[in-house]
Parts: sequence; structure tokens; C-alpha cells
Amino acid sequence: MWIPSSLRFALRPLAGRLLWPLGARLAAAQARGGQGLILMFHHVGAPILPGAEDYLFLSPAGLGRILDFVARELRPLPPLEFLARLAEGSLPPRATLLTFDDGTCDQVVTAAAEFVKRGLQACFFVCPGLIESGASAPSLELATLCQHADMGRAVLTLDGVSAGSTSGPIELDVTDQRSRVQAFWTLLPIVMRTPSRRHPALLASLRTALHVDPAIRCPYRPAVWQELAALAAAGMVVGNHTLYHSTADADGVQQFAADAAAAFDALESRSLWPPVAGRQMPRIFAYPYGRPADANPATTQALEQQGVAYAFVVQGGLARPHRTGLLNLHREAAALDAQAVKLAVMLACLR
Repeated sequence: MWIPSSLRFALRPLAGRLLWPLGARLAAAQARGGQGLILMFHHVGAPILPGAEDYLFLSPAGLGRILDFVARELRPLPPLEFLARLAEGSLPPRATLLTFDDGTCDQVVTAAAEFVKRGLQACFFVCPGLIESGASAPSLELATLCQHADMGRAVLTLDGVSAGSTSGPIELDVTDQRSRVQAFWTLLPIVMRTPSRRHPALLASLRTALHVDPAIRCPYRPAVWQELAALAAAGMVVGNHTLYHSTADADGVQQFAADAAAAFDALESRSLWPPVAGRQMPRIFAYPYGRPADANPATTQALEQQGVAYAFVVQGGLARPHRTGLLNLHREAAALDAQAVKLAVMLACLR
């Protein structure tokens, strides 16, 4: 039976609350030894475009409640300890790793403070090229444009700036919030299949076509190097999310590999990865979007050649290196609220 996605999301907190006794038993039995739970977060604050990807955003209080639940019911470990014990097959019951993608300012300012307050550590994945340019992740930039587009009809001709043909002009009617969300979902596939180095031109073209004031910027800017240094000093791990939020699906494997290597160089040159117990910090990577199309044998080989020790996708479920290897570790999204995360933990154990 088909259930609208909005209803499915609305039911998750209720299901999590009712089913958590089962989830607790599953976590104790399944997340241990050679497999563990990795939770993925994105942003702390209000959605840019209400109704589009709201599940990526948590309020500070909501994040705090999730972290309280994790600390109380699970076994959150420091990132390097979790990963080493995962590789050894010696994780304790309910072993959990916390991760953040995209490296935006809200994470290093608001989220990190919640972690420090509770004595928790996490891994934050950042895009050095976006840090230098000041641009945020492409989907956040697109959401900003759609939220601030002028009312009325917009005709977009994107040939030459997007990937391939867009089959002629795209017509968008912006009349209310629902139509803004529809515009976002219409344009997001175009943004995602456009090579990362064309994103600035594509987004500039969209800004012009949608009549968005040049002064309006994405409220979720990338964290700057000084903020990331403070994050590392607080015991967090800063990992590689490619140079420009790049994917092999859009850029090709060769460019993807070059961007991953450049991002590692940028991170290591900033001393964000100090030696640990006299040993060099392992190279840690998270695929942007983390879909099956993004992580494949060719990208795995490219990361192996760069000495990457651990790489993360999304795709749900527990991290099971005995099935996927250490360069395709699955994560479960932590979204909505603490009750919904209870359901996410249970689903991760069942996948």
C-alpha cells in the first residue's frame, strides 16, 4: 500500500516510541563485534525551504534530545576508537559512531557545543574547495534560490551550464510555498548531474532567471578553517567530503579521484589531523550523497590508491565491513527527533 512520504515521516516518532524496547534488544545483539551503528546528521537550525528536505534539519534542542538518547541508550565511542575496533571486530554492544556531513557553520558552532557539553565526539566531513569559495553544498544553495525566487513565471534556459541537454527551456510558476518546493525538486536532479566545477555558473544562471537578489546568500555557510581548527582541538575528527561536494556520477572517476586527493592535501596541510599516539591519523572519507551510484568498484580503487582507511556511504543499515569492506561503510540517517531516531536504530539493525 502506498503511503505519502509526509505521512511516513509523521509516523516515525510514534513508531520509534512504541517499538523501542525491541530496538534496544536489537542494538545490543546486532551492533557489536565486527558491525556497528553509524548515525549521520546534517544541519542544526531551521529548514531553508520549508517542505523540501526538512529531514536534514534539526533544532538545537532536538539535537540535544537525540544526543541524550544516544548517550543513555547506546554506546557512543570516539571516532578513531570506533573505527579501529570495527576493523578488529571488537566493538562493545550498542557501539555507535556519530557523523556530520557538509561542514557547515551550524555544525561547528551549535552542534559541536552540544557534543562537548555531553563529553561526546563525532566525525565532521567537509569540502575544502567550498570553504575557499564560500559556497555551501549545491542543494543548500538551490534551496536558498527557490525560497527567495520572485513570484510569477520563470523560464530557464540552462543549456551550456548544466550537464547535457535539459530538453529545452524549463518553465516554473512560483505562486506559493508549495510551488517553491516543486521548483526545488524539478531543479535538484539537474544540479546533481552537473559536474561540480559547473555548479557556480549553473547556480548563477538560476539566480538570474529566478530574480533572486544578489545580496541573498545561503544561511548555512561553510565553516572556515579557524572554526575547524577549534573543532579538532575539542576532540572532533575532521574528514574528507571531496573538494566541491563532488561525485563520480557527475564528474567522472578521474576528476572525483583528483578532487578527493586535493581535499586530503588541504586538510593535512592545515594540521587538522595531528598524529595520534605517535601514528599518523588515518584517512577518513564520506561520499557526498552516498548513493550506490556514488560508491562503486572504480571509486573504491581510487580511494585505496590514496591510502584511505575508512569511507562512508548512506544507504542505511549497520556498518558491516565483513560484507562491504572498510571503504563502503553504511550509515543510518538521524532525523526529525529522538523518537524517530529510535526507529532508525531499529531499522539499521534489521536491514
